[in-house]
Amino acid sequence: MELLLWLLKIFMSLMTRIQTSELWNELWYVIQQSFKNLLIIIIILLLPIWFMTTPVETHIQLDLVVNRVNFRVVQQSLKLENIKFHSVTVIDFEQITFAPLNAATPVSIRSKAAELFPSVLLETMNPTSTKFGILENLLVEPAAEVILKTEHETAVIAIGEAKNNPSAHLSYPTPFRAVPDQCEEVQGFDISAIMGLSRRNPYLTVTGRDHSLKIIFTTPVQKSFPIFQQTISTKELEFIWEDIEQEQRVAKITLLAEGKISYPEYPKIEPVVVKESNFVLLDKTDEFFAERMDFDSEQRGFKIRLSGLAKQAVVTYPKGFPAQRKDHRLTIAETLGQGSQFVGVLLNLLIYLIPIVIGLVAINKVEVLPRQKREIRDSVRSGNKHEEGKHE
Repeated sequence: MELLLWLLKIFMSLMTRIQTSELWNELWYVIQQSFKNLLIIIIILLLPIWFMTTPVETHIQLDLVVNRVNFRVVQQSLKLENIKFHSVTVIDFEQITFAPLNAATPVSIRSKAAELFPSVLLETMNPTSTKFGILENLLVEPAAEVILKTEHETAVIAIGEAKNNPSAHLSYPTPFRAVPDQCEEVQGFDISAIMGLSRRNPYLTVTGRDHSLKIIFTTPVQKSFPIFQQTISTKELEFIWEDIEQEQRVAKITLLAEGKISYPEYPKIEPVVVKESNFVLLDKTDEFFAERMDFDSEQRGFKIRLSGLAKQAVVTYPKGFPAQRKDHRLTIAETLGQGSQFVGVLLNLLIYLIPIVIGLVAINKVEVLPRQKREIRDSVRSGNKHEEGKHE
């Protein structure tokens, strides 16, 4: 114990002498300069690191299998592919008009008030028939909202916020029946047994209501088909929806299988696998082109391929862990050198050389400046002594 006290006294004595000496002043100066230079180095290094690791606008391609997707049509009108179905239920409609073979005049099925949720089920009278009904024409206007989803064994196409009331044409090659609910009574014709449609007008024309139309299909088993005939431009894409569980809103995941995010401009970069337990969020302002949008009967969902320039974040995160959000746009550091091996090697060299050069400059500054300052001070002192000698 006494030895420790003795060593402590010696240490305090040395510190007192150092503080009163020029050595302490120089040491303190070096510490200050080192600290300043360290801050400068950190700032200089952090700025390019931040710049190189910040996600930028990226051309991406998404391949997903979902049970629901919402989007808004951009620019051009869309025409759906011919879709075969066993039965179809029409909702959000104003009327259905058709010309049956066994009727003198066209027949119309009109809906009652929207608050009553009117609907009409159309189904074949022969369940074993291999001839199906066909949705042959459904146009979707620009700016209209489209919802594609699956419910149990059915596929749903819903159109909303269209400029005009949407319309569709359906054909039935075999006898069928119409089962209305909350619709006005049809006078003078039995819609429970429609033997066929007129050859001159072989379609049922469905007209939407309040700028909306919803059609629910029961599709043939093991039958996959495309939804749209052409590449479509979309915005406000959503792969998430809310349901009510125990009187609370709960966010639902729409992925049915693993998805993939790839980068067409950088084929050497490995695609990102999106697990089916993840949410996928796209910015509503970004425009993507749906190159493929097919109904997959095996997975009872929609296979979608989207491509476009992601200006805003493309985010995924596991359900229940929003803190693990990840933006899948590329950074400058990831894109540089992908097209050229020389550029990649040069970039790696610069990444290692820049900190080394900055460190050497800082060390030289810390070592040289105190020495120069001391040399100047010594020369001033020797000059003063020389002047004093002359005066004596």
